[in-house]
Amino acid sequence: MTRGGLFTPPDGLATMQMMTDPSEVLRHALQLPEEARAALAKALLQSLDGTPDAGADTAWAKEIERRLRQVDDGTATLMSWEDAKKKISG
Repeated sequence: MTRGGLFTPPDGLATMQMMTDPSEVLRHALQLPEEARAALAKALLQSLDGTPDAGADTAWAKEIERRLRQVDDGTATLMSWEDAKKKISG
């Protein structure tokens, strides 16, 4: 079942056993609708992020502006998406 877009398991001992077995959690999560899986994935990723550094949003905004200026003035080195995927994959 879902509540607020996230999987809400039934109460009881079976729930406790399921929650200790990651493969069982994954099996249940994969049965969720796409929107609920996305919400669950987002929540899990956010749980790993910790607290953002003070000023991180401002620093990223400045970096984005700098990179956009480089694209606009022609000084940025650009690459195709295919080349970027190859570079990421190693």
